[in-house]
Amino acid sequence: MDPFSLSVGIAGLVGLVAKALAVTKSYLSKVKSAKESVIALISELEALQLNLSSLDVLLRSDSVRAHGLAFQRTSVLRSCVSACDTNLKSLCKALDRVGDSRIGRYVWPLSQMEHQKTMQEPRTFTQWVQFALSIDGCSLLSRTSDDVLKIMGQQLESFESLSSLEAQALQLQEAVEYKTRLLKDNLDAETRHDILNWLSKIEQDKRHHSVRSCRVQGTGSWLFERPERYMLHQLDCTNISHIVEGDFVSKVVETLINRAQGMFLLPILQLRSVLNEPTVGEMEDALVNLSRNLPEAFEETVTRIQRLPESWRRLATNTLMWICHTKRPLTIPDWLSHAFKEGPCSEENDIRSRIDKNPFISYACRYWGAHVQRCEADRNVQQLTFEFFASHSAVARAYQIMEFEKQRTEDYWTPEESFSVTALHYASYFGLENIVRNLLNQQTHHINAQTEIGTTPLIKAACASPVSHPSIVKMLLERCANPYLGNWYGNALVCAAEAGCSTTIRQLVDHGMNPNVKGHRGRLPIHCTLDNDRFGAFETLIELGADMDFEGASVFHEAIINGCVIVDLVLQRHWVDLEHRTTDKGITAIHLAVKWKNTAIISRRLEAGADINAQDNDGCTALDYVDNGTNKDIVSFLLDRGAK
Repeated sequence: MDPFSLSVGIAGLVGLVAKALAVTKSYLSKVKSAKESVIALISELEALQLNLSSLDVLLRSDSVRAHGLAFQRTSVLRSCVSACDTNLKSLCKALDRVGDSRIGRYVWPLSQMEHQKTMQEPRTFTQWVQFALSIDGCSLLSRTSDDVLKIMGQQLESFESLSSLEAQALQLQEAVEYKTRLLKDNLDAETRHDILNWLSKIEQDKRHHSVRSCRVQGTGSWLFERPERYMLHQLDCTNISHIVEGDFVSKVVETLINRAQGMFLLPILQLRSVLNEPTVGEMEDALVNLSRNLPEAFEETVTRIQRLPESWRRLATNTLMWICHTKRPLTIPDWLSHAFKEGPCSEENDIRSRIDKNPFISYACRYWGAHVQRCEADRNVQQLTFEFFASHSAVARAYQIMEFEKQRTEDYWTPEESFSVTALHYASYFGLENIVRNLLNQQTHHINAQTEIGTTPLIKAACASPVSHPSIVKMLLERCANPYLGNWYGNALVCAAEAGCSTTIRQLVDHGMNPNVKGHRGRLPIHCTLDNDRFGAFETLIELGADMDFEGASVFHEAIINGCVIVDLVLQRHWVDLEHRTTDKGITAIHLAVKWKNTAIISRRLEAGADINAQDNDGCTALDYVDNGTNKDIVSFLLDRGAK
């Protein structure tokens, strides 16, 4: 086939593309939510149409005719034209297929897989046509696919030859660089040898072996951490080898390890029971009658403690009580020295380093107040607490580590914020009623003192989750604490709402605070309950007169967007207008629930009598808010319930 005849077939393809474009563009007015898919397909078809038109012009030109090109039936270009014709006809047929179902009026007829395939085929044909838009390209594509592959194979071999030459050149370069490094290393080795000889010529190899050899810290330490090694060390310390034979020592270790079943503590406790026996025979009897689990071993340990002298028995009993009353399990390396006296750190890495070096400091900073609260009436406890408060650096360090361990943002644990915290802040946070009263009577700290970020003692007491400290709040308010002072988040009422402290919320409102007054960040207390989904605080604010639709900003809509449990509470109590709309776009709760795919809320709203066909200010219904119009489950869900 000559080029002119082939151009006639290509002109037919241009017409098919035009038809496909017309049908595709008609979907822009039918499918509101799938415009991106339609526009993408239109772009590919327009690119194919443009390149086919250019190829048609080229095939009709004198330059192609002068080269005497002939396109056989098996040529690549004719095969491509034939395949393109078939696919375009299939596309037109698929797009013309308008369903009679109600879903068909809203959903793009092609599935995601079909759409991807449809997008790829015009793009592939466009690439072939672009390749043919030159004399050389036409000449190559006038051949059969086997001939084209053969030519491409020859070109690939040429490219591989060039790549091989490049690889050899790189190998030569690496060899030269390697030789250069060897020469440099040899020179450095000679220099080191001369320096070592200058330092010490007598047995310098032995003297400087430790300097030149590399050692990893902790190498071989695992050998000494095994239970067997620990027990052998304990046996050596008791000089038992002077009393019994070595075989008996091995028998003791082997028996205890076999009974331990992987536990470390059990054989250690049992070993001490065996060693407490005075004779070898009694040791053997104890070895046979040993307990086989930890509870029995602890009972035996407690029994031995009770047989100790008074001072030792008291020390052991106190230690057990401390362990039983901890707020979290204590570990072996937990200890505390003078870690508080150095003040807060300026860098996060320094804080982590100090916590690693003093493991108990983390527990002490977070829970010391909880322990003091249970016995703060004791004079000794009060004296120790005030001694701690007397050290400004210690208070700052403890506060910084407490806030850091709670994973707060950096603003809460900077050195500036930590140093600005007073003893009254700290005591109010932990609910230390007697100590707060003493601090207020002493008047050493201003009752409205604010930290670097603006936090007052009242805010500390009001938002100490989960129950706050009502007695402290009452005491501070009676002493004229200002509840309207706020930190970066807001005043005492806003902070209590965010923390979910319902009792404190009632106290502050009874004191005169208005639940419908915005904080300095422009947020109402009821909106702040959504930050942590505090439905109890939300209910309390509603009971106290908080407005859910203050100035057109519906807290119910915000709760739907955040997926809060509060939504269920609002629906159960019928606190919301079914057709309430936002002031800017006229969006209802149904629109938001569809947008966020929350079918449970949609069902509950409809059961309460909401209008499923409510329109926003632009005339869009719930169906128009379905994501891209491709979520058939949501579409069916809405249509089954009368959506139009």
